[in-house]
Amino acid sequence: MPNSGFRSKFSTILPSRVAMPHPIYLTPKRVPLLEQVLRRVLICAMFVVGIPPLAASEAHSFSEFNHMSWTGREGAPSGISYLIQTKDRYLWMGTPLGLYRYDGLRFASYPFTPLDPPLPSSDISALAADPSGGLWVGYRLGGITRLKDGRAIHYGQKNGLLGNSTSQLLCQQDGSVWAIADGHLMHLNGERWENFGAQHGLSSNGLFTIFFDKSGNIWSAAKFNVFLLRKGAEHFETFAATTFAVTQFAQAPDGAIWVSDGWKSVRPLLPSAKAQPIQLPGTAIILLDSDGMFWIAEDYRGVARVRANISTRRDPASIESFTASDGLTSQETRAILKDDEGNIWVGTARGLDRFQRSSFTRFHYRTVESFPSLAAATDGTVWLGLWGSPLLALRNGQVTPGVTVPCSRQHLLLLRSLDRSLRTYLMHQSSGS
Repeated sequence: MPNSGFRSKFSTILPSRVAMPHPIYLTPKRVPLLEQVLRRVLICAMFVVGIPPLAASEAHSFSEFNHMSWTGREGAPSGISYLIQTKDRYLWMGTPLGLYRYDGLRFASYPFTPLDPPLPSSDISALAADPSGGLWVGYRLGGITRLKDGRAIHYGQKNGLLGNSTSQLLCQQDGSVWAIADGHLMHLNGERWENFGAQHGLSSNGLFTIFFDKSGNIWSAAKFNVFLLRKGAEHFETFAATTFAVTQFAQAPDGAIWVSDGWKSVRPLLPSAKAQPIQLPGTAIILLDSDGMFWIAEDYRGVARVRANISTRRDPASIESFTASDGLTSQETRAILKDDEGNIWVGTARGLDRFQRSSFTRFHYRTVESFPSLAAATDGTVWLGLWGSPLLALRNGQVTPGVTVPCSRQHLLLLRSLDRSLRTYLMHQSSGS
């Protein structure tokens, strides 16, 4: 089956349509020390034997991730333009043809049952999840809806919205809800939407996006302009930066603000010697992962990764790409999401892709020409014995050369003794054996 290898958190979810209203998760058991040791040995054995060091370009590839994909054959929707994960861990997808949910086993389109309240439109343009478990849905024409516990609350012009089109929804951890609707920066106050931008001196009605940085400052942008409302300030200021059409902001680990400047580049908002612009012919969606890498859904060019603090001009290998020729469901990528376990999901024109960091790591230290001997110490060190080479200690991702084996015709045998210490034995092999 296509999903038989699926190993994210969703793999333990029971289908909600089969008698359970919410996903069920299994609690992982504590792994015994002996099993941990065996796992380390197995990992080394699988990735050391016969694997030569990778070239520099390969070391900067997507090979460290497990990639899985779903298309219409597995029930995945096409034209995914938005992705979000709600508090109950369901994955939701917004498309021009409706709202979809994935529970790790199957895809389902909303409404799921005749009892689910209908949506005012099927053309989904924005999604957001609030801390209490609600799902917010925006439409190209249709206002805004909140779904929770089988109930729907619809917001339109009678609730303060200035139009019916929504391009972005944002829910903060304090419970506040924000939107870019018909080019205005809107904030939900009780049951009514307020024109927050206009209330704070933002006269532009052609805004593209809203972003809160780690300091609580609010960023927004329109064509040729970036606006900033500093925390505690009453009015937005025009930020001094040269831009064309900033459609998204993000913040790097060092605090630098990055932008997706439509039809121009992905780059730090202010010029930086640490990172150069990544030129793009279209618009891009950007996402920062836990490793300090920016993932870029490159419109019609697949997916790319770049480290936020590496100069792409001096080190082109720091930019990695994954396209349809590598197995991506489509070159056209319009949505990207990091779930609560760090997996990266990409929505494309033809389906859904997931990148999950692999539990296995390739051994790059040196070429291995014969079967190695392996033993694991109680402190987590894995000792590696190679034919005619120094004894190697693998600890915390680092390799340290140890005892040198004097003869190339000897095999090194590593054994665990009864007193739990690690002992080294040399087994001489005659030329005729």
